[in-house]
Amino acid sequence: MLTDAIRAIHDLAHKNRVIFYYTGHFSQSIITAAGDIVRRRMESREVSPPAQRKLFAAFVEMAQNVLHYAEEDPAEAADRASSRGFGTIWLGHEAERFFVLCSNSVPIRSIAALTRVCHHAPSTLIKATT
Repeated sequence: MLTDAIRAIHDLAHKNRVIFYYTGHFSQSIITAAGDIVRRRMESREVSPPAQRKLFAAFVEMAQNVLHYAEEDPAEAADRASSRGFGTIWLGHEAERFFVLCSNSVPIRSIAALTRVCHHAPSTLIKATT
């Protein structure tokens, strides 16, 4: 049943200390609203200001990447001005580190170029300081 699947996702997020997660079509207004939620949740968890800035910057950058580079759903192409790609973004806390995870589909023609870029990008975990 769908409600069981939704509850399982919620329980998984809670168990793994996920601060924010979103799956769906990305637009600039969705990124702005999500950023406001992320900022408030980090403040309520008393995340240090330097860690907040780093996390927020990573979160916005990854969300912007989905907006600009994720493959469009052909059925949604008519609504392209307000919504582009479909993807998922998670921000969480594990041990003494925060993480931002992001996923989306990309066109096959973009795989080689993205693979080269990703192999040169550092993987960074931000140490929690509260």
